[in-house]
Amino acid sequence: MKLAIYGAGKFGQFIYSQISSCDNIGFKFFIDNNKKRDYSGAYIISGKLFKEKYYKEVDTVLVAIADWTIVQKIVLELLPWFEGEICIPNPNVLSGKLTILDENGNFTGTIKRYRDVKPVLS
Repeated sequence: MKLAIYGAGKFGQFIYSQISSCDNIGFKFFIDNNKKRDYSGAYIISGKLFKEKYYKEVDTVLVAIADWTIVQKIVLELLPWFEGEICIPNPNVLSGKLTILDENGNFTGTIKRYRDVKPVLS
């Protein structure tokens, strides 16, 4: 899996820390529109640059943001043009420090495909 994490804040960093040693996941970059973010030298690009130039480099975008209304906004922006998988971690992953990968390096039930998640009302 070629993965981008949308959100380079605490949630995105936690996800990155869990996947960084997994051979099944090829982490490509963070997507974050906050120019002030910098995480351990990991490549961070804007959502606009991702859409214009880098979207073909990944097959999965994991939206690592705790606010579900913002998650839904981002997903709705991605759906019309991004052909890959969009995944969303349960917000309790961060607060409960839950694992997101099983022993085989696959996502656990704490990570859902967007198409399997019900909409959120603001």
